[in-house]
Amino acid sequence: MISSFVERARYLGARRALYAALMNMLARLIGLHLHHVFINQGIASDGQFVSNPAYVNRMVGFDELRSYAGRVEGLDDEFLDFAETNGDVCAASFFGDELVGYDFSSSKRARVNEQLDILVPYGFSYGYKGWTHPDHRRHKLSLARIELKRDKRLGAGIYYIETHNYPSLMRPYRYPAARRLHMGYIGWVEIFGRLIPFATRRARWIGLEFVVRDDDGHRLYIER
Repeated sequence: MISSFVERARYLGARRALYAALMNMLARLIGLHLHHVFINQGIASDGQFVSNPAYVNRMVGFDELRSYAGRVEGLDDEFLDFAETNGDVCAASFFGDELVGYDFSSSKRARVNEQLDILVPYGFSYGYKGWTHPDHRRHKLSLARIELKRDKRLGAGIYYIETHNYPSLMRPYRYPAARRLHMGYIGWVEIFGRLIPFATRRARWIGLEFVVRDDDGHRLYIER
């Protein structure tokens, strides 16, 4: 345990390693999960992104996706039925005829875990269930899919990252016009097995929030 902390401190710095250890302890003790809320402004400083020419990135329909159900990680008929009924869309990466990556986006709500959903404010696109085949990673395919969705004008990207998920938070330098905007915090705690969501004022103002899935999926974002 001490050796793993020393290794994290060497990579992240002592302050970040201590914070990560604290949040991991609180997750075990009281089921606390705390997340930053971010809005994407762009990807590159000049608005251009050149994808790897060996891959084709395009929007894909559910009829085509069903041909990969059970053959590609994370895709099955039950999930695809839910996503289609929810009005979600999918950006996919292909290497020849092989589906090697995908990202789904919702403009309404999406599943977080067994008890919670996330509500998406009007005019935004929430990306979820992203996957890239291990043999095809490090080709910036996820960025290519984000750029594809941006070009399709699906709405500004909104998302959350756990506050101690430093591999996702520590990104290379970006020009100011391409930096993400921080819009508060959302999270949940566990009380006797029940997850209780919460949000800071800024996150409630922008409209991204966790909700308990006890409404049969009917509740959507309502402007306050």
